[in-house]
Amino acid sequence: KRIEEDYASVSILIFEEKEIIFIKRSEDLPTHKGHIAFPGGKSEADDQSIVDTAVREACEELLIDSETINPVGILNPIDTVEYKFEVFPVVCLLDSKPNSFNKSEVQEVYYVSIEDLKNKKNWHFRGLYETDWVFDIDGEVLWGATAKMIRKGIALDSTLTRKVIKSRAMTLELFEKHNEVWTETLYNKKIDILDSKFRERMRKTEEKVNFILRDVHKSELARISEMKNRYEVQLSPLEIEAQILQDSLDLLAIQALTGDKTLDSLYLRRKEVENDNVNLGHKLNDLRGGIGGATFNFVTLLLQEAEEALESNDMNTAEQKCLTAISLAPKYPNSHVRLGSVYFVMGEDEKAKDAWVQALALQPENNDLKKFMFVHGLF
Repeated sequence: KRIEEDYASVSILIFEEKEIIFIKRSEDLPTHKGHIAFPGGKSEADDQSIVDTAVREACEELLIDSETINPVGILNPIDTVEYKFEVFPVVCLLDSKPNSFNKSEVQEVYYVSIEDLKNKKNWHFRGLYETDWVFDIDGEVLWGATAKMIRKGIALDSTLTRKVIKSRAMTLELFEKHNEVWTETLYNKKIDILDSKFRERMRKTEEKVNFILRDVHKSELARISEMKNRYEVQLSPLEIEAQILQDSLDLLAIQALTGDKTLDSLYLRRKEVENDNVNLGHKLNDLRGGIGGATFNFVTLLLQEAEEALESNDMNTAEQKCLTAISLAPKYPNSHVRLGSVYFVMGEDEKAKDAWVQALALQPENNDLKKFMFVHGLF
């Protein structure tokens, strides 16, 4: 039993079922100076139970090993006049008498026969209250709380007979075994509950991550598709203008051969086409992030293939496709985004973080990526 509030425990040490050990407390102690008492004291933070407190105090005061003390039961607690907390008597069997004692806490050790303690003639009443019974031990007076424990818990009702002591020992052993089985069963149940909760939480987290990744990938594909459509829309007039330019060159060639000045208007048109071609080239350059037309097409294709490999769980292929795209166009942010997604699905968070940080350096306005990284502690 563990009690959270303050308490004290004493050891009623019985030797060979015949004698009980008493001590005379030192005059240097702060409380109960020079009193006849049982070994014991107040609980400490490391004590796990009432019994632990009693055994520890007995070992400290009588300089004995805890292995020589066999606790068999706990009597009803009593109140003391000096303190407000309860004192628990713990009945113990002692294998051997102590050879010495702690002189800083104990002045003397006494061995008193249980039969003498049970003899009512050896007790004398002095005072007015029920607890004012005293017992003489070699000229020293046993009184107060210790005497109360003896009269009410031990000597006068014959509770320390051999049969009762054995019964208490057997009961204590059964309780200890029951507590071990019960504790182990409770522990296993708690482990199973925690394991189930952890697995369920991991399942939900994985579903959430996969859902977010799908959204990120779909968003990337949508942006790539939109850029491709814009590229095709702007490329179509360029192809027409290129054809016009070629036709203009043909006309200029004819003019040079024939000397026909009526073809000057075609020459001027050629200059306009050249200017338009330069402007359109700048726009396409901005659209592709500095990637040439053929390179842009190839990088877009590589990222689409990386997406397909990721969906089919071919991580090595997906990684290689992304790395190839980056080697062709290092400043194209979508390649770094896709590579980070591949690493994240592979469980390599640090690599994913590095790839996404590089993507944000190239495209700081990508707020969706920032939110995703923040949710997973990578931003």
